[in-house]
Amino acid sequence: MPLVARLLLLLALIAGAPLHAAQHMTVAAVAETRDPAPGKPFAVAIVMAPAPGWHGYWRNPGDAGAAPQIAWTTPPGTRTSDPAFPVPQRLSVAGIMNYVYEGRYALIVQITPPAAARGAFPLGAKIDYLVCSASLCVPEKAEVSLPLTIGDGQPDPAVAGDFARYRQALPRPLGVAGAFALAD
Repeated sequence: MPLVARLLLLLALIAGAPLHAAQHMTVAAVAETRDPAPGKPFAVAIVMAPAPGWHGYWRNPGDAGAAPQIAWTTPPGTRTSDPAFPVPQRLSVAGIMNYVYEGRYALIVQITPPAAARGAFPLGAKIDYLVCSASLCVPEKAEVSLPLTIGDGQPDPAVAGDFARYRQALPRPLGVAGAFALAD
């Protein structure tokens, strides 16, 4: 955790602020398919929704803050990717630049079951994150689970629109050639 975030946490402790009096972020997991196919990657979205007036952090939080940390519990042989983060918003407070999310957002993770996977395919994750308001930062934790079953890998139509929006929020290449030159 960056020094500034540690100092904010320390100030909260000194002031006697309750650290876990209430969750300031709701966290859920949604799979793009209910029946992942053996050996084929599929997407899981970790959906995070800060309470009004609160925000979460991007993978590079900026001058303060902390990126969320995800610890997966999966069947043996399962591969998980690093999360893909949506484009963040900039937030400057007292000259400190941060990259945050002030509304609902989703981190997308690719999960690949083993080629020999059969039957139940339970996924779980513990997420540690920092959520802040204008005056307080609070470290929080969430646990999510997805009781999936190995199958044909067909996408779940009930969440197709959500996943389209989550992917639309991801950074995209500019589509132009870059160039640089040295002067003097």
